Amino acid sequence: MEMKDFLVAMEHIETDIAQVIGAIKATIYKQKQNAKEDNCGVKFTQQEVNLMPKAFRKEFRVDGCTARIRKKQNSKKSFSYEIRYRRNGYNVCASAPSVEEAKRKFIEKLKRAEKMQGLPATSNKFEDFAQRFFEDYYVEKVAPSTFVNVQSIYKRWVLPTFVGRDITKITPTECKRLLDDIKAKGFAKTTDDVHTVLNQIFKYALAYGILQRNPLAIIPYRQHERVNGKRLTPEEERSLLDKSAPKFKCFFAIYLYCGIRPGELNTVRIEEPFIVCQNTKQKGQKYAEKKIPITHNLRRYLDEQFLTEIPSINHIRVQFRAILPNHSLKDCRRTFNSRCKERGVNEDVRKLFMGHSLGGIIALAYTEFTDEFLLAEAQKLND
Repeated sequence: MEMKDFLVAMEHIETDIAQVIGAIKATIYKQKQNAKEDNCGVKFTQQEVNLMPKAFRKEFRVDGCTARIRKKQNSKKSFSYEIRYRRNGYNVCASAPSVEEAKRKFIEKLKRAEKMQGLPATSNKFEDFAQRFFEDYYVEKVAPSTFVNVQSIYKRWVLPTFVGRDITKITPTECKRLLDDIKAKGFAKTTDDVHTVLNQIFKYALAYGILQRNPLAIIPYRQHERVNGKRLTPEEERSLLDKSAPKFKCFFAIYLYCGIRPGELNTVRIEEPFIVCQNTKQKGQKYAEKKIPITHNLRRYLDEQFLTEIPSINHIRVQFRAILPNHSLKDCRRTFNSRCKERGVNEDVRKLFMGHSLGGIIALAYTEFTDEFLLAEAQKLND
């Protein structure tokens, strides 16, 4: 190699080395900036501070560094921002793809944390925390009938296992043992329900910083495959109404020709020319009613006297199974819904009869049908 070529090659090597050194310096600078960012507090505007609970407003001054913010790299081109506050017994953390979203979530979690601060000293006991979960959160999220059913499952299957225990000491092994024991007894659906309610309680504790991890998170779990019911054939409908006792004819006819849920029978009353009952799938403390026209098919069996003394739903189910052992009471509701679709009942009217949502706040707020229209649509259901 001639000297000239050698010098050119050396110049290229020096250039490459300089570029490598420059890249290393840039990486080091970036790491220092991230470290610096990790060690500084996130700044909240005065407007954001005003949204915080009173207990935190003095802490989070506009120019203060009370909470720490950390930029985390999730992938090659994806980052998230995590805001954490650990002070005065609180452990609040929120993360999001942007600083503004992380701040919004953080303020919401501060509100929850302040609410939880009022718990008694024994709140780490599983039953105390679970009670707070049901009373302060779950009751507002589900319909009253769902609340009663889930709380009943909790009291029968979950509470006896963990009563008196510190919720932070419950292990995944104990949770799996409980689920396996219930499943071994042949209660697959109950196992799903117990898993669901336990998971919600643990997630609630996780959101308030009571737990650092969800014991169920590492347990592999698959829900059992549920077998859906099937509608009654015309022959089965006639058999049900012909073979049942007079008062049960009335109840079964209401189920078949109104499509109400099994537990809604206790709220049924006659307001001619409609059957009116509570819509039990309204969440929280809301009370709502639905009305279904009394068709000719229903009227021949309807007797208001029987509605004054309605037996328990379990008793009604026993009578139903005695005639149609391959069906459940809910299949009457499935039959009514199918009949509405087959006979061309207006879709929104069908949803109103079934007690379903019309599909959004706007539709619910601006849609209202006249009684004449409901009665006209119900005529399609007569044989």
